Amino acid sequence: MRFDDVRRETAVLIPLLALLLAASCAAAPDVDDFGLDWVVALEIDPEDLGVMRTGAQSKTPVGARLWLNHTPYRARIHYAGASSVDDLRRGFTVYPSPAWRGRTSVRLNAMSRDFSGLRALIGYRVMAQAGFVMPFVAPAAVWTNGDYHGLFLLQETYDAEFFAPRGSVPQSLYKARRTQADLAVDTDPRSAFSAKIGSPEMPELHRLIAALSDLQRPNATESDYDALEAVLDIDSVLRYMAAALWLDHADGINNNYFFVRMPGQTRLRILPWDLDYTLHRHRTPAQCGFFDRNALFSFLCRDSFRYQAQWRATCTQLYAQLDARDLQAHAQTLADKIADAHRADPFLSAYPTAFSAQVDDLLAHLAQQEALIQSWQKNTQQNDSK
Repeated sequence: MRFDDVRRETAVLIPLLALLLAASCAAAPDVDDFGLDWVVALEIDPEDLGVMRTGAQSKTPVGARLWLNHTPYRARIHYAGASSVDDLRRGFTVYPSPAWRGRTSVRLNAMSRDFSGLRALIGYRVMAQAGFVMPFVAPAAVWTNGDYHGLFLLQETYDAEFFAPRGSVPQSLYKARRTQADLAVDTDPRSAFSAKIGSPEMPELHRLIAALSDLQRPNATESDYDALEAVLDIDSVLRYMAAALWLDHADGINNNYFFVRMPGQTRLRILPWDLDYTLHRHRTPAQCGFFDRNALFSFLCRDSFRYQAQWRATCTQLYAQLDARDLQAHAQTLADKIADAHRADPFLSAYPTAFSAQVDDLLAHLAQQEALIQSWQKNTQQNDSK
């Protein structure tokens, strides 16, 4: 190639590279964090945004530009979650490139069933006190194409990237879905769960359902109990049930939980998920009907042969750790933190009950739940002493 040809091609290439570099280094949008620790800005082309809105159930991502606390990323994005009030308040799954905090995916939870913006955060604290290692979660101000989209939760999900830094990647990870994960005798795990890691046939769940079915026969034996305990970590399930009942986590009975099996282990453990639809009603461990939409939970709560006493002991141990005043202080700190972002949120601020009144109701609920549990414990002790 002659020198003049090289010079002409270079003259074309340099401006093109400059344009590409400028595009990749575009200044972060001028967005308000409302005093939160995290602010998320998304820029999505109108055509791609239209594709997302017309195919709201689709998991096919579209391209986007992303800034997390003003740090730029290339990204892909799609709507996440099956429940919302309208498609403008759907949650998102975002795939940043390069990875963010070691993660190639992150969820923006819309909290569409909690107008206070606080319930999931309280739920995370309670589940952590029940002994579960919870994903990272934090309130975030989310902006889309220069408009304030609202107060969301920026959170990790349970996946290989969650477990790897904590020691090892699971052999199996199954997510309950479609409110079908009731573990009844006719449950097909392939319809009721999605295999995030492991065999799509989910052999452990088939064994679990079979063992549970055998236990519900009139002539169940000790070996039937042993078969259940060979495939399931009973302690983790009872702790989950105790925390779910305290929280009134009604959406976590036949939905919104995971089963996980770690390397070198044969038993499944349970993990909590999606805690925004909580803290509405008061519950005690005597109310086994709360678990009727899950054959396993219902059996463990009612089984007088082996598990009922363990269920009560698990509840007593957890509830002794839960302090309403500590939870109230945590809730108030969170409320103060998110107040400005909440008031500016076009979705949450439309709720007829003022934010301050919602906070007061939650604080009262926590105290009332503790009082009800204390009354249950007193009555239980009196009955046991007779």
